[in-house]
Amino acid sequence: MEETNQAMAAIHQWQKWYRDNKIVADPEEPLVAKDQRHNLHDTTNVSATLNHMTNQNLLTEATNCFADTIAEYTGALSGKEIYKAFYAAACTQYEFAKKEYKQAEDLMNMLRCDGMR
Repeated sequence: MEETNQAMAAIHQWQKWYRDNKIVADPEEPLVAKDQRHNLHDTTNVSATLNHMTNQNLLTEATNCFADTIAEYTGALSGKEIYKAFYAAACTQYEFAKKEYKQAEDLMNMLRCDGMR
């Protein structure tokens, strides 16, 4: 029961803080200029920021995956063997991507020919 009361008290405390400190772009409020309201909704740089964050997350994830792989096989394989395995995996991925590209290219060529008739 004590934990429930503490949780409810924390919720009420947060709600009170939010009501006292909320910032809302209210067109009816005379002290808030139109430019200030507009800037609250300015999303000019959001895409670039999200792309940077996504790239950073992907780089971190790839680094962690490579580190896990190296750590897993370091005792069993030499550095040269790990390199060969990485190279073989990159070649396999390259061939797969090349095949997918060729299929997409064939489709686009067929569509272009039909579009010209």
